Amino acid sequence: MKTLKNKLLLGLIIISVLGFQACKKKNSDDFSDDTASQIQHSSDEASVTKETEASLDDVNAYMGASNLGKGFSIAGATIDSIVAEKMYVINYNGNNANGTKFRSGQIVIQLTSGSKWRDVNAMVTITFNNLLVRNNSTNKSIVLNGTHMMSNLNGGLVNMLTAGGTSVLHAIRGNMIVTFEDSTQRFWSVYLKREILISETGVPTLKVSGFESIDGVNNIAVAGTNRFGNPFNTIITQTIVFTKNSNCFNGSWVPVSGIKSHKKIAREITVTYGVDQSGAVVSSGCPYGYKVVWTNIRNDNKQAVVSY
Repeated sequence: MKTLKNKLLLGLIIISVLGFQACKKKNSDDFSDDTASQIQHSSDEASVTKETEASLDDVNAYMGASNLGKGFSIAGATIDSIVAEKMYVINYNGNNANGTKFRSGQIVIQLTSGSKWRDVNAMVTITFNNLLVRNNSTNKSIVLNGTHMMSNLNGGLVNMLTAGGTSVLHAIRGNMIVTFEDSTQRFWSVYLKREILISETGVPTLKVSGFESIDGVNNIAVAGTNRFGNPFNTIITQTIVFTKNSNCFNGSWVPVSGIKSHKKIAREITVTYGVDQSGAVVSSGCPYGYKVVWTNIRNDNKQAVVSY
């Protein structure tokens, strides 16, 4: 009888140990599976960049219009101007041209250096006032507040570009408060160079790079804190190239190539733009999305492909 009790006790001990080890392994695996947070960080940075670029597109289109923008229109927006102060206000309250995004809030544009925006080194101050952008298919949104200073480094107007001709080069430096759909607010700084051109085949092309140096790190495009409260720097290690192709994504700007690195976070991320569903870089046609690569806490190499 005593032997039987001992056997039962030993069995319970073994079961308890195995259960503890299984629970420990599960918890360890759960802790190491940071896929969701890594993708969220990359997606947040890409989304803010994309919507900021769309806003700068509107600014350039308006500033390049003749007669101070008279007769010019932006889908889902009205435009006011104070000519004496060289100030223009875009008031958003509707969908964009292809109906994919709803926007509300304001962008205020003021020429603060140079007599005309086309002048070399002319500068405009761009103020975002509660600019909300909501994706109509996912219902996710961001709100932007802050100020950007945009300089026209080589002069000229985007509206006057011709196929294979000279490009227009802008530098943007600014700060913003980003509010995510979960009401989290974070402070970001941006340091961007934007080269806009039309290729010899007539395709509108935008090339984006970073220019800031912080603590010995070069080519920083964005610096701030992500929605999880972690500081980060975004370094553009290979120029991000956007194109507008009528056959892809309703003719919106789409990043077709380029590489970013997200640093300072616990597990650094490399993002490659313009890939297919397997993560391979595409050289023609419409890309599927971007590839996110990192090493998790267990030194496992991880990869995820996210659609545009």
